[in-house]
Amino acid sequence: MAAPTGRARKVAARSWPLKQLRRLSACTGAPLDVVVLTLCAGALRAYLLEQYALPEVPLTAMLPVPLDLGEGPTIRPGGNRGIGAMVVSLAIDEDDPLARLARIADSVAHTSGIVAALSRTQFQLVSALTLSPIMLDPVRQVLDDIPPPFNVMISYTPGPTRPRYWNGAHLDAVYPIPTLARGQASSITLTSRSGQLHVAVVGDRTAVPHLHRIIGHLDTTLTDLDTAARATPR
Repeated sequence: MAAPTGRARKVAARSWPLKQLRRLSACTGAPLDVVVLTLCAGALRAYLLEQYALPEVPLTAMLPVPLDLGEGPTIRPGGNRGIGAMVVSLAIDEDDPLARLARIADSVAHTSGIVAALSRTQFQLVSALTLSPIMLDPVRQVLDDIPPPFNVMISYTPGPTRPRYWNGAHLDAVYPIPTLARGQASSITLTSRSGQLHVAVVGDRTAVPHLHRIIGHLDTTLTDLDTAARATPR
């Protein structure tokens, strides 16, 4: 969420079994990454409602997109050949969880179709334009009235599926902690490992009070979405 920010940060983290999300993906027919985005959108909606700050215009999220080994970008997770950016709607103005899921799926499909039609160079240029208000920080310090092109960054990258150790200690969980760009009040990062989805929410201490509530709303959103999906006739 975009807002004036300071230097202090808060972090909240939690894990969920991936099988819950995969079951929900199979039940709704939505890709796993769309289900993850819908959970984040529902949690942000509930949090903003609590703060009496739900905007009239739906929030947008910037998703990092890895570039493949060929000429174009790919929306598949993984890769280390460079990162681009795509922006999708989170449909937080939608109260119905399944309708929100459908709108996010449409937004992701539409944006992915545009991305797939671009060459690697074209996508890099589009990504640079998307990120320019944040990358050009000295300019933004002078022109504070220029809003960023997105409200929140959400990054989801599957992690290792096999057990990992360091000096004999077993790795139980991974919680990626990103930095916040100037003007960005919060960011959500997700990764998976050994059947678990690990989520970390980072927020500005002043701009995002009670940050831990977002984690709680993720759990509630998962339950609501699962209940709605089960109640829908097939």
